[in-house]
Amino acid sequence: MDGKRALKPHRAVFRLVAPTLLLCCFSSQPGQAQTSDGSFDRAFAEFAAPALPARPSADAEPRPLGQGMASYYSDRFHGRRTASGESFDKFALTAAHPTLPFGSLVRVTNPRNQRQVVVRINDRGPFTGGRVIDLSRAAAEEIDIVRSGHALVELELIESAPVRPTAPLLEGAPVRPTAPLLEGAPVRPTAPPLEGVPPAP
Repeated sequence: MDGKRALKPHRAVFRLVAPTLLLCCFSSQPGQAQTSDGSFDRAFAEFAAPALPARPSADAEPRPLGQGMASYYSDRFHGRRTASGESFDKFALTAAHPTLPFGSLVRVTNPRNQRQVVVRINDRGPFTGGRVIDLSRAAAEEIDIVRSGHALVELELIESAPVRPTAPLLEGAPVRPTAPLLEGAPVRPTAPPLEGVPPAP
Protein backbone atom coordinates (compact mmCIF):
# COMPACT_ATOMS: atom_id res chain seq x y z
CA MET A 1 0.00 0.00 0.00
CA ASP A 2 2.81 2.43 0.84
CA GLY A 3 4.44 1.80 -2.54
CA LYS A 4 1.19 2.49 -4.41
CA ARG A 5 0.59 5.68 -2.44
CA ALA A 6 4.14 6.83 -3.28
CA LEU A 7 3.41 6.58 -7.02
CA LYS A 8 0.35 8.85 -6.91
CA PRO A 9 2.35 12.15 -6.76
CA HIS A 10 4.40 11.05 -9.77
CA ARG A 11 1.21 10.36 -11.74
CA ALA A 12 -0.07 13.82 -10.89
CA VAL A 13 3.15 15.41 -12.10
CA PHE A 14 3.02 13.38 -15.33
CA ARG A 15 -0.54 14.55 -16.00
CA LEU A 16 0.60 18.15 -15.69
CA VAL A 17 3.71 17.76 -17.86
CA ALA A 18 2.24 15.55 -20.61
CA PRO A 19 0.26 18.30 -22.44
CA THR A 20 3.36 20.50 -22.53
CA LEU A 21 5.44 17.68 -24.03
CA LEU A 22 2.82 17.01 -26.70
CA LEU A 23 2.65 20.70 -27.59
CA CYS A 24 6.43 20.82 -28.07
CA CYS A 25 6.42 17.73 -30.26
CA PHE A 26 3.83 19.09 -32.70
CA SER A 27 4.90 22.74 -32.68
CA SER A 28 7.22 22.35 -35.71
CA GLN A 29 5.38 22.19 -39.01
CA PRO A 30 6.07 19.12 -41.17
CA GLY A 31 7.66 19.58 -44.55
CA GLN A 32 9.91 22.49 -43.60
CA ALA A 33 13.64 22.13 -44.07
CA GLN A 34 15.52 22.10 -40.78
CA THR A 35 18.83 23.43 -42.08
CA SER A 36 20.55 26.22 -40.22
CA ASP A 37 21.97 27.93 -43.32
CA GLY A 38 18.91 27.48 -45.54
CA SER A 39 20.90 25.63 -48.26
CA PHE A 40 18.21 22.98 -48.74
CA ASP A 41 15.49 25.62 -49.10
CA ARG A 42 17.48 27.49 -51.75
CA ALA A 43 18.28 24.33 -53.71
CA PHE A 44 14.67 23.16 -53.64
CA ALA A 45 13.36 26.57 -54.70
CA GLU A 46 15.76 26.62 -57.66
CA PHE A 47 14.71 23.15 -58.79
CA ALA A 48 11.00 23.89 -58.40
CA ALA A 49 11.15 27.13 -60.40
CA PRO A 50 8.81 27.04 -63.39
CA ALA A 51 10.46 26.33 -66.71
CA LEU A 52 8.20 28.68 -68.63
CA PRO A 53 9.22 32.34 -68.46
CA ALA A 54 6.45 34.69 -67.38
CA ARG A 55 7.94 37.84 -68.96
CA PRO A 56 11.04 38.82 -70.93
CA SER A 57 14.25 39.31 -69.02
CA ALA A 58 15.44 42.90 -68.81
CA ASP A 59 18.82 42.00 -70.33
CA ALA A 60 17.47 39.62 -72.99
CA GLU A 61 18.94 40.24 -76.45
CA PRO A 62 16.28 39.70 -79.16
CA ARG A 63 17.26 37.36 -81.99
CA PRO A 64 15.67 38.04 -85.40
CA LEU A 65 13.78 35.08 -86.84
CA GLY A 66 12.95 36.67 -90.18
CA GLN A 67 9.67 37.49 -91.89
CA GLY A 68 6.70 35.36 -92.78
CA MET A 69 2.96 35.20 -92.98
CA ALA A 70 1.00 35.10 -89.75
CA SER A 71 -2.56 33.96 -89.24
CA TYR A 72 -4.72 33.50 -86.15
CA TYR A 73 -6.81 30.76 -84.59
CA SER A 74 -10.48 30.40 -85.38
CA ASP A 75 -12.84 30.81 -82.43
CA ARG A 76 -13.80 27.13 -82.68
CA PHE A 77 -10.41 26.17 -81.22
CA HIS A 78 -11.10 28.01 -77.94
CA GLY A 79 -10.83 25.57 -75.04
CA ARG A 80 -9.21 22.79 -77.05
CA ARG A 81 -5.99 21.15 -75.88
CA THR A 82 -2.79 22.40 -77.48
CA ALA A 83 0.36 20.39 -78.26
CA SER A 84 1.90 21.59 -74.98
CA GLY A 85 -1.02 20.21 -72.98
CA GLU A 86 -2.53 23.62 -72.17
CA SER A 87 -6.06 24.56 -73.10
CA PHE A 88 -6.14 27.12 -75.88
CA ASP A 89 -7.38 30.51 -74.70
CA LYS A 90 -8.21 32.98 -77.45
CA PHE A 91 -7.99 35.83 -74.94
CA ALA A 92 -4.37 35.00 -73.95
CA LEU A 93 -1.30 36.25 -75.81
CA THR A 94 -0.11 32.89 -77.12
CA ALA A 95 0.87 31.43 -80.48
CA ALA A 96 1.82 28.28 -82.35
CA HIS A 97 5.23 27.80 -83.98
CA PRO A 98 6.62 24.78 -85.82
CA THR A 99 9.91 24.39 -83.91
CA LEU A 100 10.45 26.86 -81.06
CA PRO A 101 10.37 25.33 -77.55
CA PHE A 102 7.15 25.71 -75.61
CA GLY A 103 7.35 28.76 -73.38
CA SER A 104 9.53 30.77 -75.75
CA LEU A 105 8.66 34.45 -75.97
CA VAL A 106 8.42 35.93 -79.45
CA ARG A 107 7.88 39.55 -80.47
CA VAL A 108 5.61 39.81 -83.49
CA THR A 109 5.70 43.09 -85.46
CA ASN A 110 3.31 44.16 -88.19
CA PRO A 111 5.54 46.26 -90.51
CA ARG A 112 2.53 47.99 -92.08
CA ASN A 113 1.57 49.77 -88.86
CA GLN A 114 4.59 49.01 -86.61
CA ARG A 115 2.31 47.49 -83.97
CA GLN A 116 3.91 44.80 -81.83
CA VAL A 117 2.87 42.05 -79.46
CA VAL A 118 4.84 39.54 -77.37
CA VAL A 119 3.40 36.03 -77.42
CA ARG A 120 4.28 32.80 -75.64
CA ILE A 121 4.63 29.66 -77.75
CA ASN A 122 2.38 26.87 -76.45
CA ASP A 123 1.33 24.99 -79.60
CA ARG A 124 2.64 23.55 -82.85
CA GLY A 125 1.76 24.95 -86.28
CA PRO A 126 0.75 26.48 -88.56
CA PHE A 127 0.39 23.65 -91.02
CA THR A 128 -0.60 25.80 -93.98
CA GLY A 129 2.16 26.40 -96.49
CA GLY A 130 3.90 29.74 -96.35
CA ARG A 131 2.81 30.67 -92.81
CA VAL A 132 5.28 30.84 -89.93
CA ILE A 133 3.13 31.53 -86.86
CA ASP A 134 -0.47 31.19 -85.68
CA LEU A 135 -1.59 33.84 -83.20
CA SER A 136 -4.40 33.83 -80.70
CA ARG A 137 -7.23 36.22 -81.49
CA ALA A 138 -6.10 38.57 -78.71
CA ALA A 139 -2.60 38.73 -80.21
CA ALA A 140 -4.00 39.23 -83.71
CA GLU A 141 -6.06 42.15 -82.47
CA GLU A 142 -2.96 43.74 -80.93
CA ILE A 143 -1.26 44.01 -84.34
CA ASP A 144 -4.52 44.57 -86.28
CA ILE A 145 -4.68 41.54 -88.58
CA VAL A 146 -8.12 40.24 -87.63
CA ARG A 147 -9.90 41.84 -90.56
CA SER A 148 -7.48 40.53 -93.19
CA GLY A 149 -7.05 37.15 -91.47
CA HIS A 150 -3.32 37.01 -92.23
CA ALA A 151 -0.44 39.42 -92.76
CA LEU A 152 3.29 39.62 -93.28
CA VAL A 153 5.04 39.94 -89.90
CA GLU A 154 8.54 40.12 -88.46
CA LEU A 155 9.51 37.72 -85.67
CA GLU A 156 12.09 38.17 -82.93
CA LEU A 157 12.96 35.59 -80.29
CA ILE A 158 13.10 37.44 -76.98
CA GLU A 159 13.60 34.52 -74.63
CA SER A 160 13.82 30.81 -75.26
CA ALA A 161 12.36 28.46 -72.69
CA PRO A 162 15.11 26.65 -70.73
CA VAL A 163 15.39 22.93 -71.26
CA ARG A 164 15.60 21.09 -67.93
CA PRO A 165 18.06 18.15 -68.13
CA THR A 166 16.90 14.67 -67.33
CA ALA A 167 18.09 12.96 -64.15
CA PRO A 168 21.20 11.23 -65.61
CA LEU A 169 22.45 14.58 -66.94
CA LEU A 170 22.33 16.36 -63.60
CA GLU A 171 25.75 17.13 -62.15
CA GLY A 172 26.91 14.36 -59.86
CA ALA A 173 24.03 12.05 -60.70
CA PRO A 174 25.28 8.45 -60.91
CA VAL A 175 24.69 6.58 -64.15
CA ARG A 176 23.69 2.98 -63.50
CA PRO A 177 25.37 0.58 -65.96
CA THR A 178 23.41 -2.13 -67.67
CA ALA A 179 23.40 -5.63 -66.20
CA PRO A 180 26.28 -7.12 -68.26
CA LEU A 181 28.53 -4.25 -67.19
CA LEU A 182 28.07 -4.75 -63.47
CA GLU A 183 31.24 -5.84 -61.73
CA GLY A 184 31.28 -9.58 -61.18
CA ALA A 185 28.18 -10.20 -63.26
CA PRO A 186 28.43 -13.65 -64.86
CA VAL A 187 28.45 -13.79 -68.66
CA ARG A 188 26.41 -16.68 -69.99
CA PRO A 189 28.38 -18.55 -72.67
CA THR A 190 26.82 -19.16 -76.02
CA ALA A 191 25.45 -22.60 -76.78
CA PRO A 192 27.99 -25.09 -78.18
CA PRO A 193 27.69 -25.88 -81.87
CA LEU A 194 25.52 -28.83 -82.74
CA GLU A 195 27.38 -31.96 -83.60
CA GLY A 196 27.64 -32.53 -87.29
CA VAL A 197 26.52 -29.05 -88.27
CA PRO A 198 29.20 -27.23 -90.31
CA PRO A 199 30.17 -23.77 -89.09
CA ALA A 200 28.80 -20.78 -90.97
CA PRO A 201 31.24 -19.24 -93.45
